[in-house]
Amino acid sequence: MKRWMILLFVLILGPASHAQNTLYPIFEGNLWGYINKTGKVVIKPQFRYALAFSEGLAAVRIEGRYGYIDTTGRVVIAPSYDRGNPFSHGLAQVFRDGKPLFIDKNGHEIFQHSFASIMPFQQHSVTIAGTGTGKYCLIDRQGKMVTDSAFRRIYRLGEAGLFGVYGLLHIPSARDKGEVVKMQNGIIDSNGRFIVRYGRYTDISVFGRHYFSASPIGNVKKKRTGRTVIIDERGKKVIESVPGHYFEKDNSAGFFEGLAVTSWYAETKEKKGKNSHYYNRRYVSVIDIRGQIRISDTTWTDMTPFCRGKAFAQIVNTNKWMLIDRNGLKISDSLYNRVLYSNMHNSPEELFGDGVAYVRLQQGWVGIDTSGAIVQSTDKALTEYDYQLERVGDKIFYFKHLNCESSRYCRLDGFWNTKSNTHLPPMFHRVGMQFIDGIGVAMKDGQYFYINDDGGVVWQGEEVKDSLGTLNIDHMNRGYCYAASEFRKDLAGVGGWAPSDNKAQILERQEEKSNKLILVLADSLKSSWNGYNAIKLFVTNYSGDTLYFNAQDSRLYLTIQAQKENGDWADIEYQPSSWCGNSYHQVFLAPGQYWQFATPLYEGEIKTKLRAKLLYKKQPNHEVDDVVYSNEISGSVNPGQFWYKRKYTPAGMMDPYDD
Repeated sequence: MKRWMILLFVLILGPASHAQNTLYPIFEGNLWGYINKTGKVVIKPQFRYALAFSEGLAAVRIEGRYGYIDTTGRVVIAPSYDRGNPFSHGLAQVFRDGKPLFIDKNGHEIFQHSFASIMPFQQHSVTIAGTGTGKYCLIDRQGKMVTDSAFRRIYRLGEAGLFGVYGLLHIPSARDKGEVVKMQNGIIDSNGRFIVRYGRYTDISVFGRHYFSASPIGNVKKKRTGRTVIIDERGKKVIESVPGHYFEKDNSAGFFEGLAVTSWYAETKEKKGKNSHYYNRRYVSVIDIRGQIRISDTTWTDMTPFCRGKAFAQIVNTNKWMLIDRNGLKISDSLYNRVLYSNMHNSPEELFGDGVAYVRLQQGWVGIDTSGAIVQSTDKALTEYDYQLERVGDKIFYFKHLNCESSRYCRLDGFWNTKSNTHLPPMFHRVGMQFIDGIGVAMKDGQYFYINDDGGVVWQGEEVKDSLGTLNIDHMNRGYCYAASEFRKDLAGVGGWAPSDNKAQILERQEEKSNKLILVLADSLKSSWNGYNAIKLFVTNYSGDTLYFNAQDSRLYLTIQAQKENGDWADIEYQPSSWCGNSYHQVFLAPGQYWQFATPLYEGEIKTKLRAKLLYKKQPNHEVDDVVYSNEISGSVNPGQFWYKRKYTPAGMMDPYDD
């Protein structure tokens, strides 16, 4: 992860309650420290990593392990953990050798356990714990089991203190002819009591703040023509949809101001020339909490939720929007090209935040009140960047896209502060939308900044250097060895198409007589990896046969391992998994050919030995991989590198990885 993402991450993990003395993490000279709101350094950079303060304490990494400091920089909990998370309601989740523990502000571990995983408690009295056999239960803050480990999965359902559960015999789809589908979906409360028992519903998800949507078991295969239901927090069915209507899954708006937008489909006939085409067109209607349809209009194809008694409806075929009241009546004659609101990213109250909604007229964007009257002429940048806008609180962010082929970065970000009527032109390559106490993160040309609500710079980091030194991290590194092979007709479909320019090279002379595949960590040959110091890694085929390698989007199953204190070897890098079948393929390496890679030099608290591990096949259809290891070299790592996989967020549909 780039430093931009790291800095944004620790800022988002900011304090639970904002105050004027908020401190912000900074990164200088490969070390972390803290500044105050004015940009003054309060705690000088001295830590390997630092999280934001929460409840008066901050987790920091001192060499390879985490402890906690107070706002003066004094260490109050000694660094003894592989990982440390922010405090929440008096507890912090920490890890040692991959095992989750919970400590109080005195550093006392509040209970011992044998679970493989535990979710953070946050404000809740119970949380989800998993066993090493893939079963889950609820435990309380003393570590005692509230339920048996009788569930295949447990997940939180909103903030109501309820949990969705899958039973151990839950089989949503048959994997072979002899397997019988069995639905074990339900809802339990924080005491483990069933609110909704198995055998009634499937696809249970949040519908607003106090309700859930679900599909009756008998309607699973009917899809859009089947009914869906709304369940309240007591598990009681309060509404069942009429045929053809359904309630959107994971609808964060749900019932707001007593009304909810639902979808339904109607078969529509469209004639083109001599042929007629039938298709399902989506329409919307509005229901109340009793399930009665309050508004239904076949000329509308989309709607926003209601806010302050008003909503916007999109007219079919024209894509224009109009402002309506709770009875579905048009409030004004104005039609709008767009409404600055996202059902996915905004909450209902943000539609008319501070009493103003932003809409696109022919001449540009304006702010209107709930009567449709124009009350604010907007920043001209909104019209200039038009479809590249997003509203978050008092700010409207706009994005100017760049030519990625001629620029290292693909866009410039800016924003208009609607409250102070000041604007930041698109000048940073990234601006984080999360501002804490009026301070946010920005980046330009790899240089990092803290900016205030008006776009003024309060702190700027060092300019990016060509070399960032030796890589000192506390997590497993994602696999990075990409390779390609030439296309051969007799091996069509095996290699040659993968998106990598690291093609196999031919050995000038073959002195090695091993008749094997050789993997070499050449620690005497220096290189560079993502700006960090690195050494060269060679994969050479000295055998007399072509060898084959499974790959994901050209990424080989090639990782670095480190030796643990007990002598065992363990991966400190991992091969991420793609959900897209098109990612998986094979490449090959012919006799007398080799690939060359760069692998980073790791620096850490634990002195150890390192080696590389590679999976390969002697025939492309072999089910079991062969393994080859490299020579061993001296190195050092941190304890978190043996087990911790940091959360990964895909960049888009063309990045089909979620770990």
